[in-house]
Amino acid sequence: QTCQDRSKFGWSFFSDRRQTHSKKQYLDMAGDNRIELEKVLDHFKDDSLKYKAAVFLIENMPYQCGVVYEDTTRLYAYYRAVSSSDIDPWRLCDSISNADGQFNPERKRVQTDLTDITSSFLIEHINAMFKAWMTQPWRNKIDFDTFCNHILPYRLRDEPLIPWARTLYERYNPVLDSLRNSSDSTDMRAAATIMLRHLQKQNIVFTHAVPQGVNVGVKNVEWRIGDCKEFADILTWVLRSLAIPCGCDMMLVRGDNNVPHYWNYILDNDGQSWYGSIGYADTEYKAPDTYWNPKGKVWRECYALNSEIYHMLHAKTDAEFIHPSFRYPTKKDVTSLYANPKCISFDISADKLYRLPDDDEPVYLCMSSSDKWIPVDIVELKRDSNIIRIKNIEGDVVFRVATALGDRLNFIAPPFLVDRQSGRIHWYDVIPEETEQVCLLHKFNLRTEPFGQNMVGGIFEGSNNADFNQCDTLHQYFGYFLRIC
Repeated sequence: QTCQDRSKFGWSFFSDRRQTHSKKQYLDMAGDNRIELEKVLDHFKDDSLKYKAAVFLIENMPYQCGVVYEDTTRLYAYYRAVSSSDIDPWRLCDSISNADGQFNPERKRVQTDLTDITSSFLIEHINAMFKAWMTQPWRNKIDFDTFCNHILPYRLRDEPLIPWARTLYERYNPVLDSLRNSSDSTDMRAAATIMLRHLQKQNIVFTHAVPQGVNVGVKNVEWRIGDCKEFADILTWVLRSLAIPCGCDMMLVRGDNNVPHYWNYILDNDGQSWYGSIGYADTEYKAPDTYWNPKGKVWRECYALNSEIYHMLHAKTDAEFIHPSFRYPTKKDVTSLYANPKCISFDISADKLYRLPDDDEPVYLCMSSSDKWIPVDIVELKRDSNIIRIKNIEGDVVFRVATALGDRLNFIAPPFLVDRQSGRIHWYDVIPEETEQVCLLHKFNLRTEPFGQNMVGGIFEGSNNADFNQCDTLHQYFGYFLRIC
């Protein structure tokens, strides 16, 4: 069971979002937990704004859930040790595993927010977030929609839920005292910059030595350990506790690497986006169109469901024919912010397709990740002209289009490269019975990975004997670019 699985609610409810669901229907989905949600609504019945905020959270709650691990004592031991020691994190985590046994991430349970969240948690959270909003000097710069989408949400991902808003507010709000006495007191970007610099001065440990694929949640604000995703979450929790609209922007696959990448966005007083991260060297938030990393698609993580994508998918087909990463889309396409002015849209004609998708088949734009392809967008099939319309991408990245059955992709066209400057498309067609010699390099610059530098001077050996008692040097590596022909 994962947080992508909502089958316990009955797919019939979700299969047609074109109809308008009443508040009662959402409460009915909560089952025995309905009474907890009704307590929240009853608590705020005389405060129209807080009541609307509670409705916003409840209406989008069916798409939210968390993972609770049974052995949190052993899990937290890794983080506490790494945060308080100068010993190499890998050695430290290995010694903890050897001494106390290894943490088992499979021992977990999934808690669906709609059926498990408590009224006390929601009431406390909503009150704390409104207090932060109403006590900041920039409160009049934030409208209710911005507050709901970029400040209010009680969770970021699938972390275990513990109250955090009031605690973080009390801890970090004094850091902004100097701003409140300045002429920039109402400038949200200035406030966010102060907090960015404050957190960057703390001890931050970038490592994959701690258990991977595990979300320890808001406790990591204290430990500050992990990679770009954990760093994005830390800054989001702190800024939202201070009523600074923000969140996480991401690439499902980096354009120059085989992994996803996460960083933060903030909104300024005019609603414009700026990006930054506590893991970056930059101490200022910068304009998205100056972002240096090669990008294919950029998404903004949201609490609310992206109804446009949802309707487009579920009006066509059942959930089993939709790739899991887009089955319940809670993200928004912001590629145009980052790729401007080189944001490209174009059409793929039917003569480039292996086959035309069926009417009920969603089509995905994919990018490569090591030995597999990852869907990064939903694209439109124009049935009247039999063309596939690709919207809002940045070039200099290899793409491919596919349909899906569950998580299995079925490609319907060859890979192609879009030139970022001209928008010209280069197809990597397979020509039967024709061969040519090629040099295989690599998708991305090896200097982005630590093993590249460590391999300089390294020797590759081969032997006819398993014990290597006699061996020959096959290759010695003298630089970053290993060429295999």
